[in-house]
Amino acid sequence: MRLVALDRPGLGRSDPDPGRTLRDWARDVGEVVAARGLRPARIVGFSQGAPFALACAAAGVVEGAAIVSGSDELAAPHLAERLVPDVRGLVRRVAADPEGAAARFRTMNAERMRGMVLAASGEADRAVYAEPRFDAAYRRALDEGFAQGADGYAVDARPRHPPVPARAGGVIRAGRRKHEAPGARAPGAPSRWLPRHDSNMRPGD
Repeated sequence: MRLVALDRPGLGRSDPDPGRTLRDWARDVGEVVAARGLRPARIVGFSQGAPFALACAAAGVVEGAAIVSGSDELAAPHLAERLVPDVRGLVRRVAADPEGAAARFRTMNAERMRGMVLAASGEADRAVYAEPRFDAAYRRALDEGFAQGADGYAVDARPRHPPVPARAGGVIRAGRRKHEAPGARAPGAPSRWLPRHDSNMRPGD
C-alpha cells in the first residue's frame, strides 16, 4: 500500500485558490492520480475532509472512498441546527460576512485551531488527542497546515459547490459525524452524495 497525502489549496505548501469548488479538488486529485500512475486509487476522508473525499468518489477519479468521523460540508443548510454552537456560529459568520470572516481567520493559528477542535470533541476523542505521540504528530500537522497563514481555512468554511453527480459507490462511514451535537441524527454525507454506499455505525456511536 502506498499512502499519498495532499494539502488542499492554501494549506501547507499548496498554492492558494480562493475561488475553488469541490469539483476543482476532484479534478486536482484526478490529475495527481494520472500523473503519478496511482490507479487503482482509493481515498480516505477524515473529519472535514469527508466532502473532499466524496467529491473525488462522485467524480470517478478514485475507485472507492472511506469516511472516518466525517462531517458534511459545514455550510450545508440541512446541518445548520445540528452543529455544535461554536461551529454553527462560525459557519454563519462566514456566510453573512465572508470578507470579515477571512479577516478574523487571519488571527487563527495552529494552537488556537487545536483548542477549537478539542473544545468541540467528545471525551473519547479528547483522550486520543491527549496521547503524547498523537499530540506531537497533530501539532506538527497543524503547524504545516498554517504555514501560509489561515486564509485556506477560511475558504474551507464557506459554501463551495453545487451538488456533485453521484457516480461511485463503496463508501464507508464509521462513527458519529464530527461537529454534530450529541444525539443528533440526520442523513449523512454519503446518502446525500452517493446513493450506492455502505454505512457502518458502531453501537453507541
